[in-house]
Amino acid sequence: MKKTIQYAKNPKFVNLEKNAIDLIVKFDEFEEELPFTATPYDEMSYGVDLYNRALSGEFGQIEEFDNSKYQEILKAKVRLQRNQLLFSTDWTQMPDVPESIKNKYILYRQKLRDIPQQESFPENVIWPELES
Repeated sequence: MKKTIQYAKNPKFVNLEKNAIDLIVKFDEFEEELPFTATPYDEMSYGVDLYNRALSGEFGQIEEFDNSKYQEILKAKVRLQRNQLLFSTDWTQMPDVPESIKNKYILYRQKLRDIPQQESFPENVIWPELES
């Protein structure tokens, strides 16, 4: 279904690669303005058209991608995954668990807690493996 674009505004790059642009678009076919992400490889021709028109400056200057927000989101995602792994091994440190099992998990759990101190955190986390 072809969409007719009345206008678009507030263009913002979605990523560092600058191959996607978020816009607020008013299509003739809808009463309200809609958020839309335009890309050069969109399946719909109006998506590619919006992307090219945004790049040309037709909808105003494109706001740069905010890498600091991306970094904070990525850090939170890694910490969440790390916390889930810690939670899944909490049982190993209970008082009634044999020392042999506790000791097996102590180093693994410490490596999980140390993930935020890794030099490549949060982009390239080296996830510890449980040693047998």
